[in-house]
Amino acid sequence: MNDPFDTLAERRRVVLIAASDDQPEQTGPRQGKANRLAASLRACGEAVDVVCSESYLAGVIEAARPGVRAVVADLDIGPRRIEAALAGLRQAAGRDVPIVLCCRPHAEPLARRMMGLDADDYVIDPPTSEDLDAILGGPTSVDATTPPVQTPRVSTDDDQAIASLTEALARLGGTLGDLLKRLAAMVRQGLQVEGVELSAFGLTVKEGNPVTSPHVTEPLTIEGQQVGQIVLGPPMHVRDEASATGRLRGFAHLFSQILAAHRRESEARKRAMTDAVSGLHNRWYLTELLDQLVQRATSQRFRITLLMFDIDNFKQYNDEYGHTAGDEIIREVGQLMKRCCRKHDVVARYGGDEFAVVFWDADQPRVAGSQHPTDPLSIIDRFRDALLNHRFAGLGRHARGRLTISGGLATFPWEATDAASLVAGADAALLTAKRQGKNRVLPIGSGWLGERLAPAAQANEVRAYQAGATAEEV
Repeated sequence: MNDPFDTLAERRRVVLIAASDDQPEQTGPRQGKANRLAASLRACGEAVDVVCSESYLAGVIEAARPGVRAVVADLDIGPRRIEAALAGLRQAAGRDVPIVLCCRPHAEPLARRMMGLDADDYVIDPPTSEDLDAILGGPTSVDATTPPVQTPRVSTDDDQAIASLTEALARLGGTLGDLLKRLAAMVRQGLQVEGVELSAFGLTVKEGNPVTSPHVTEPLTIEGQQVGQIVLGPPMHVRDEASATGRLRGFAHLFSQILAAHRRESEARKRAMTDAVSGLHNRWYLTELLDQLVQRATSQRFRITLLMFDIDNFKQYNDEYGHTAGDEIIREVGQLMKRCCRKHDVVARYGGDEFAVVFWDADQPRVAGSQHPTDPLSIIDRFRDALLNHRFAGLGRHARGRLTISGGLATFPWEATDAASLVAGADAALLTAKRQGKNRVLPIGSGWLGERLAPAAQANEVRAYQAGATAEEV
């Protein structure tokens, strides 16, 4: 989707959905409409790049690309369910990009009805210069000799294809596998083949029957680099192979644009969920993860343990050695904890010098031949050893063994009923640990971890949660 923070001046692209001038079946008033409308848009005094799409399906993907100022759609070539097509355009373009219908006088009642749905306005063909100025938001300057950009032809413009593409666009923020499955189903339905294999960025999905002998293959490219391919099995029915090949190339173009948008979305999401100083996940990511894990744990009946800890006397280190040294401590402490955890556990920087670690049950060993730690206490014990023996270069030659942490533990479902109460419980236990003298990790209650800690306390084996302390000191 388009970035809502783009300024109007930065949005130069106008997506024009109109019948292409070279289609032999177009005659009469519709003949030449694409070039005529494109020329009118460019000549109205606005600095725009006109991108012509000959179907609503192709227009949906063009509307999803960055920098779109407006979408102008010829109502004459709308599919049977124009409502679904406009919903797809709105999903792709976002709420702040105007969608304007262009229609002949007899279609004006339909255009009026669509304004109550996802269309913002309509103009009667041929539009006046005042109409076009209103669409584009005011004149600037333009080179009227620039030809419109043509997108590859995708002649399948039925309701199912538009609905599938709309759903694919809605999945841009999801996993690559889910997106590829939706696209593979779309191309199989659109081209009526027995099976499809769709691959991108090293991942392959299959739809329909296995493709044992590929019938045709089409590459997927982004900025000139091949990132995947579409492999088709044999057709279900006798068909025009030349026409099918052209449609496959159109799908490949659309899919390449969708995959490029997904990669941009994924990279932006990763940046937004990563702490710049530590390189760990940030608080936003942690909040989303805990919500998802608690839902899974509720249905699958597994436990989640949350450790919240901070660095004792961190402000003193910042004041004595400077903020650069403080940033190094944050990075090194986070990486030490990551190395001590299992692969599926998540370490996040919660804010300042406070960290959060999420432990939950898993199936596979972290390293072949090794065993999982029996519980989070073993991991914390390992981390305390690593912290004790690590030399923090930013703290000078006496750095080894200086840093200590205080932490709190809470476990779902024993001490929490949801993600928010899990965080609140662990944070409360952390505050208790600080009040009791720091350099210790305490559970919030007498649940699963409390039961594990009680025998250790009775045997004076409390090193896993309080370094160098006796049971009486706790």
